[in-house]
Amino acid sequence: MIIRLLLTAVFSVMALAAACGGGEASTPDAPDVSLSGQKSTVASTTTPGRTPTVQPAPVSSDTPVNEDKSAEARAHFEAGVTLQNQGRLVEAISEYDEAIRLYPQQATSFVNRGVAYSDLGQHERAINDLDEAIRLNPQVAFAYTNRCRAYAELGQFQQAIGDCDEAIRVNPQYALAYYNRGLAYSDLGQHERAINDLDEAIRLNPQVAFAYTNRCRAYAELGQFQQAIGDCDEAIRLNPQEALAYYNRGLIYFGLGQHEMAIQDYDATIRLHSQDADAYYNRGAAYFGQGQHEMAIQDFNEAIRVHPQDADAYVYRGTAYSALGHYQRAIEDFDEAIRLAPHSAEGYAGRGFAYIGLGQLEAAVRDLEEAIRLDPQLSVAYSSRALANTLLSNDEEAQSDIERAVGLGVDRGRLETSIERAKRQR
Repeated sequence: MIIRLLLTAVFSVMALAAACGGGEASTPDAPDVSLSGQKSTVASTTTPGRTPTVQPAPVSSDTPVNEDKSAEARAHFEAGVTLQNQGRLVEAISEYDEAIRLYPQQATSFVNRGVAYSDLGQHERAINDLDEAIRLNPQVAFAYTNRCRAYAELGQFQQAIGDCDEAIRVNPQYALAYYNRGLAYSDLGQHERAINDLDEAIRLNPQVAFAYTNRCRAYAELGQFQQAIGDCDEAIRLNPQEALAYYNRGLIYFGLGQHEMAIQDYDATIRLHSQDADAYYNRGAAYFGQGQHEMAIQDFNEAIRVHPQDADAYVYRGTAYSALGHYQRAIEDFDEAIRLAPHSAEGYAGRGFAYIGLGQLEAAVRDLEEAIRLDPQLSVAYSSRALANTLLSNDEEAQSDIERAVGLGVDRGRLETSIERAKRQR
């Protein structure tokens, strides 16, 4: 899942503090901790991520094979288990193919091959294998749990929950089934039910770090941030290499305005996963929140290096350049963001702001009008257009934009102070 920090608050502060003052923008207010986990047209929001649904290790044979082929089939099966545990999934699948050819009645060969397919991202093929495993042996809990996992990865959460229900019916002590069902509930936005399942998973196996990591996520979605931080703390205590726990905790600290704590957690995430574009992006946002725009730009550079098609990273880097008064470089970034995401209202709003900084007011108004067309609720576009219209002496249009911006939550006093400053400059 893509996880991002809010851009709207950053633009708003810049538009009010920098456009007419000729100086650097003030530190942006911390955005609300938005935990939807989805991109929106208004702003990219960052959400604590989750550890993917998981499966047990490859299992040993559950059924004696036909005596005539037992040695050969078992040899292929056990070779598959060894290769799968080593992460050599394609080779493991080949061994399971042979085991199944020799003895197609062995359910665990289908289970393990299905798990391997899921680990390769081939979830439809995984489901086919797990269907067959369940047909052969409908009382094997881990077959349902792994099919639950595959359905969840395909976004088919109701089917996933049904399979985990069945796994729990077969084996009520199966912690992994509660864990995977909890993730499916969380992905459906049913975070209280997710927490109930993760509570049970932790009760059954209290030493599994990723269960705490994901309960951290669910608590954060409900706005219960201290409980969320406590769970991420516990995940890190159990497994100091649990990168997602640092990442999730960093998001929560950012949303609480504790930017330095967030930066420390992103440092740990990047140390563990040096190619994590989201971690660079979010650390850059935290540096921006501290007013450390050069440091922010360095992190956005890294985010773009790892993921050069990420329009949001160009938008945020452009915003940082604008905060430093480097408006032409900002426009180049907004140009690229718009090329990558032609419907990015934030891209047009940011470029419109940069044009104000260069004194190209007609171009600014055009971009801000496009931003409003794309997203009529983007308050910063109205604030910035009010500034541009003021500088163009279009006071009536500016006043209309002021009223719309205030109606969308912009602080009237701060905006009107910037408008008065703009009037003195024209």
